[in-house]
Amino acid sequence: MFLKLGVRGDKLSLARAELVVRMIGQAQPDAQVEKKILEPGDDDVKLSIANSRGRKRTFDTQLSKAVLEGKIDFAIYNMKDLPLLKSDSMLIIAATPERSSPYEALVSLHGQDLQSLKPGSIVGTSTLLRIAQLRRYRPDLRSQAVGGRVEDRISMLDRGELDALIIAESGLARLGMSGRITQRLPIDEFMPTPCQGITAIVTRRDNPRALHVLKLVNNQITRSEAEAERQVETLMSADCNVPLGAYASAKGDKLRLTAAVLSPDGKEMLRASTLGPTNDPAGLARIVTASLVSQGVRVLEESWRKMYPLVDD
Repeated sequence: MFLKLGVRGDKLSLARAELVVRMIGQAQPDAQVEKKILEPGDDDVKLSIANSRGRKRTFDTQLSKAVLEGKIDFAIYNMKDLPLLKSDSMLIIAATPERSSPYEALVSLHGQDLQSLKPGSIVGTSTLLRIAQLRRYRPDLRSQAVGGRVEDRISMLDRGELDALIIAESGLARLGMSGRITQRLPIDEFMPTPCQGITAIVTRRDNPRALHVLKLVNNQITRSEAEAERQVETLMSADCNVPLGAYASAKGDKLRLTAAVLSPDGKEMLRASTLGPTNDPAGLARIVTASLVSQGVRVLEESWRKMYPLVDD
């Protein structure tokens, strides 16, 4: 069986793809997977989609277009950047392999943990959620928006432009850079973006060969966690548009779902958590969302709109 996998050419995307290829080889030894690297071109379209994390999510449409046109059999995405697929779409998330770490990590220039950084130290990060959580935990530190590739952010740190970085542990691990981690940040204080550490594999719903193989690498626990977190994000988007942290963790047949929103200065935090059956992630998401809304998330939304017009549709 021969399949084509579409992937971007950056190191993190290639590392994610290589892991999936190995998993497929173990699950279906006769499957041959060719990696087709798609580099951005003049016809590459990117959509900026406003979402409840308070930033514009850039969705790369070249990969999905290649899947739809049959040029590749499936594509790999970082699930936290993948918009919800419409129910009538020909595209489907066929698999979510076992989750990597959902934790946030601190990488510091001189090996200090977050509590030991000197007041006024500059901490680089890429999301408003992390900035708000940093302000809550260490209001005496300075935050600086830093985006781009993981390795580029690390280079900024090594050049002394920053004192520390807050970055997803999963990205560092996939790049073989776990040794750079100074501290794994406590998840209760630094709630991850929904679906952090989860890979989504997308194919056409009418591609039986790909669906058969990808089913073999799907992890149902990860799938339930992803569905719960994404559903909270979807429901929250209907009521407000603020940076959202969400994390679901399954143990046996039970799923614990927790979500939190903060004010821009980090002084206020609304938090909700519930425990229920693993096979009802949507139901758990409704409970958590209703709790956040009843706690007054609209008030926080207004404060975000004043400080960051980006969060306003």
